[in-house]
Amino acid sequence: MYILRKTIVTVALIILIAEFLTSIEKPLWIENYPYNSDYYIGIGYSMKHINDYENEAKNNAITEIASQIEINISSETIHNLIEKNGRIDELLKKQIQTSTKQNLENVEIVDKYENNNEFWIYCRLSKEEYKKQKQIELNKAVNNSLDLFARARISEKENSISKALSQYIESLKPIEKYLNEPLEVKFYDQNILLFNEIYNSIQDILNKISLNTQKTQYNAKMGTPINESILIYVTYNTTEISNLPIKFSFIKGSGEVELNSKTDNSGKIDCRIDKITSPDKLQIVKAELDIMNLYPKYNQSPIIVAVVESFKIPITNIIFNVEGITAYFQYTEKNFGKEVESPVIEPLLKEKLSDYGFTFVNSISEADIVIELEGDTRKGSKYEGMYPAFADVSISVIDMRSGEEIFKDKIFNVKGFHSDYSNAGLKALQKSANRICTEIIPKLVEILK
Repeated sequence: MYILRKTIVTVALIILIAEFLTSIEKPLWIENYPYNSDYYIGIGYSMKHINDYENEAKNNAITEIASQIEINISSETIHNLIEKNGRIDELLKKQIQTSTKQNLENVEIVDKYENNNEFWIYCRLSKEEYKKQKQIELNKAVNNSLDLFARARISEKENSISKALSQYIESLKPIEKYLNEPLEVKFYDQNILLFNEIYNSIQDILNKISLNTQKTQYNAKMGTPINESILIYVTYNTTEISNLPIKFSFIKGSGEVELNSKTDNSGKIDCRIDKITSPDKLQIVKAELDIMNLYPKYNQSPIIVAVVESFKIPITNIIFNVEGITAYFQYTEKNFGKEVESPVIEPLLKEKLSDYGFTFVNSISEADIVIELEGDTRKGSKYEGMYPAFADVSISVIDMRSGEEIFKDKIFNVKGFHSDYSNAGLKALQKSANRICTEIIPKLVEILK
């Protein structure tokens, strides 16, 4: 017992001594965070069970250094953009923080410490060296941007508007990490704020671009293409603009529209609508300059996209007066082989199709489609004083332009109960009408759209 007690005490003393020695060995910079006005300082830490723990600790130290580098937005234009779209502020700061961390090439390792479980690293970055390196990179970025800006100015003077817009937008890319700064530079013996000048140049061009329609309104029919040419004329002041991307979209209604295309040599573009799919009587397609199409997708970044999206884009609207599909009904509704006096299915189908914009005509020659409906009932076996009936209904649709059957469907064994067979048959027909409205009509409309 004495020996066991002595052993326990000895082990405890060894552990205490080891912990004491470990704490003594730890350098002061771990316990007391160092400060030096000439350096950004970062202390990184990692547990040693992590793979590549030394690199993990160094990354943590660099992240700490990057967080000390202030991000101040001194560009007035960016402030104005942030007021319009707060997302730009978040994107810009994230972009600057990421690029700052990536560009901390001159970080030096001052000291390291490790024990059995932990790894620590002490890094620092000279503020003066960082400032010099940043200025070198900034000068390079500004020069690249100025080169593109100068080319854009030449293109604009030559009325190559599509090319000028593309070059102006591309000139934002080299300086995207520095948009928070004024970027005052000399351009042809004039001092300019580079980002402001690029931004204002783009908006000035956009303000002078006009999209005009040949006609303000067009007639259309649901489910069919618009064969008439829908022409848009695009000008810069009074000059036609070629090779300018325009995109089209429904802002009211829906349909299959050519999403985008470019103006021809005479500044003209044809909006092609393959089909109107909405029953709305009044529908509107918007034509607008597809400005992002001027900027290579491989080179796009969230901050550039956000800036470009803030521009006021020239647009025009095209109005369509839409006529619904005209339908002629041929129907036979029978109850146990005898035609019913008042149709049960036909009025419900017409009501449902009307919701989809269909109109109904009394002459087959005026119809776009003919809907043929046949329904009949069968008697079932009487059960506990109730009389069952079963309805079978088929529906067929003929396209009068081609003469082809474009749709066919049927439902079987729709059961109706009543105290007599006649009313049970009518009940089954009514249930059939409800099922046709919910199950068959949507499929028919989808085909006709």
